Amino acid sequence: MWADHPDFIQTVEGRWGLNVEGTPQFRLCRKLKALKSSLKVFNNLHYSHISARAKEADLALQDAQTHLESNPGDVAVRDSLGDLRKKATFLAEAERHFYYQKAKIHFLKQGDRNTKFFHDMVKRNAARNSILAITKTDVSIITSAPEIAREFVDFYTSLLGTEDQTIPVDDGVFHWGPLLTSELASNLCRAVTPAEVKTAVFQINDNKAPGPDGYTSCFFKKHGILWVTLFAEPLWTSLGVGGCYDNSTTPLLPWCPNLSTLLQWLTTDRYRAAM
Repeated sequence: MWADHPDFIQTVEGRWGLNVEGTPQFRLCRKLKALKSSLKVFNNLHYSHISARAKEADLALQDAQTHLESNPGDVAVRDSLGDLRKKATFLAEAERHFYYQKAKIHFLKQGDRNTKFFHDMVKRNAARNSILAITKTDVSIITSAPEIAREFVDFYTSLLGTEDQTIPVDDGVFHWGPLLTSELASNLCRAVTPAEVKTAVFQINDNKAPGPDGYTSCFFKKHGILWVTLFAEPLWTSLGVGGCYDNSTTPLLPWCPNLSTLLQWLTTDRYRAAM
C-alpha cells in the first residue's frame, strides 16, 4: 500500500542518508529501524482514516460527473475529472489493501488462541473438510460415517496391498544408477550467491516479511534495498575505490535485471554524483 504512493521513495531516501558506524549488516539494520518513525508519520499523513478519505474522493468524483452531465461546457470540471478519478481509484485500492492486511493480522493474532474466533475457525474447517457421502465402485452412494470410513480402508488396502515378505535390498543398485559428477558434488557445498538470494527474495509474496523487522518483501524488491545490501559494498571493494564509498550515504539503487547492468550503473557518473 505504501510502496504505491509517489512520495514513498522520497521518504525512504530522507532517512537512508543517516550516518551510522559499524559493519554493513549493523548499518542496514540501524537504518531500517530508524526508518520506521518516518514511515509512521508518512502513514498518518497519507493513509489515516483511509475509509473516510476513499468515500470523500468517490463522492467528489460523483459530484463532478453529475455536474458535468448538466453542464457539459464546463471546461474546468472536465479537466479535473481525470485527477479526481485517479485519486478515487488510488484511495479505493489503498482501502482494499488496508482491510486485507487488517484481516490477516486479526487471523494471526486470534487464529491460535482459545477465543470465539478460533473455535469458529475450527468449526468452519471441520465443516469444509467433512465427507458427507461417497460413491462406491458399484456406483452406489453411502452416507453413513462408519460405512464411509470402512470404504476408505478397503480402497487403500486393495490399492497398496497387504504386508508380504520382501527381497533384501541390494546395495549395488546405488552404484549402477546415475551418479553425481565431482563438479555437481562440489556445487552442493558451494557458497550461496547474491543472485540466488535475489531469486529467493523475489519469490516471496509481497505481503510476507522475510525477516522479523516487519518490512515486507515488496519493500526490498521495489526500491532496491536488496541490491544495496547484496551488491553495493562488494562491488565497490572489487573496483578498488573503497575510499570513496560510504555505505552510510548509499542512495537507493534502481531495480536491475542482472548483475552486469548494476555494475555498469554503479560505475557511472550518475551514481558518483549521488554519493
